Amino acid sequence: MTERFKGYIDKQKLFLPLDGIIATVSGGVDSVVMLDLLIKSGFKRVVVAHCNFNLRGKESDGDETFVKELGEKYGLKVFVKSFDTQGFAKERGVSIQMAARELRYGWFEELRRELGYDYIAVAHNKDDVAETVILNMVRGTGLAGLGGIKPKNGKIVRPVLTFTREEILKYAAENNLTYREDSSNTSVKYKRNFVRHKVLPMLKELNPAVVDTLFGHTALYRGLAGLLNELAEEKIKQYLSKEAEADCIDKAVLSETGYPVELLYSFLEGFGFSYIDAENMKEAKTGAKFISPKGFVAYVGRERICVEAKSNGTNDKVYVWNSIDELPEDLPFKLKAEVITPQEVKFDKSGKTVYFDLEKIKFPLYFRKWRHGDFFYPLGMRGKKKISDFLIDKKVDIITKEKTFVLTDYENNILWVIPFRISDKYKISKNTKNVLKINI
Repeated sequence: MTERFKGYIDKQKLFLPLDGIIATVSGGVDSVVMLDLLIKSGFKRVVVAHCNFNLRGKESDGDETFVKELGEKYGLKVFVKSFDTQGFAKERGVSIQMAARELRYGWFEELRRELGYDYIAVAHNKDDVAETVILNMVRGTGLAGLGGIKPKNGKIVRPVLTFTREEILKYAAENNLTYREDSSNTSVKYKRNFVRHKVLPMLKELNPAVVDTLFGHTALYRGLAGLLNELAEEKIKQYLSKEAEADCIDKAVLSETGYPVELLYSFLEGFGFSYIDAENMKEAKTGAKFISPKGFVAYVGRERICVEAKSNGTNDKVYVWNSIDELPEDLPFKLKAEVITPQEVKFDKSGKTVYFDLEKIKFPLYFRKWRHGDFFYPLGMRGKKKISDFLIDKKVDIITKEKTFVLTDYENNILWVIPFRISDKYKISKNTKNVLKINI
């Protein structure tokens, strides 16, 4: 098994004999065997890292003591970190499992940099890969999800990924290795444990080698996923555009290809949207909105489907403009304001410059996002118009519509729908003496 271990490390190019390796040891059989194999294979620059998540009381403390004693047995330095995992999970609003994952990998990387070491060795095995593939299939992930767990991901390496759990247990027994049993591993309330104790045993009745079968296809799926992503990215690049802070894809591409949903999914996958989301977006009406688990929002426009980070509420802020010389510094767009005479007015069609009759304006003024129910008197029209209808008539993209600001006075009268049209009530006339000029 030692030769297979070294051969797998060489084949996957995980690390070199003189690289510094942080062996993450929980005290369970997988990590204990990984550590033993590292030492017996002649790797010299190895240290041990252990996380105490304080989730199982004395059992957690017992794991910590065991790992410290194990490190002494091998003559290795042992680094231990204690976490308030429950408090962290509550603060972040995530599950205990997600909190533990974030805490341990964050600390492992911090320790690696502090020591100047090269890699972090994690003891995932072949059964873990099979469980991950099954979980990903149930969740509905694409080819990348069927690729399971990578042998090497940045600074994370998995040198025992080639062994089944049965092989690891056999090695531990043959080499008289002691290890700790995590009582929570038997609880099927956790999804992975349910797959481990319920699903895989039934699949083995159909195919006794199901773990090897699933594992054997992961490299193929990762390769296919990489190839398809490259091909899709090349196609998508031709139709990608930027709309404000959003990434957009031209809907025309979806009607030109024989695989519209697949191509749309390739664009959306990185934002956390599923294949079903892509199907729904393809058929959705203009104005439809979708939110992904990662916190991204997709808008279906007339010509594009756009994705942006989910609003955190900061865009609803009201910016106060106290005087001509005191424009708010933190506006989400740049403005320049000055007072000129009517004779200096030069109208253009760009819409980047607007003019107001200064005498009709009373400061302070306010910049804010437009709201449903808002109306104004568009320049050139006699009556009033809802801003929502005005933006529809202007065929404003859904992303731009979401980000449109207005300029109001203290009575909430709208002077300007930025940057589209000013209010007819504030336009300059032959009686205007002073003009407020604004460049955007």
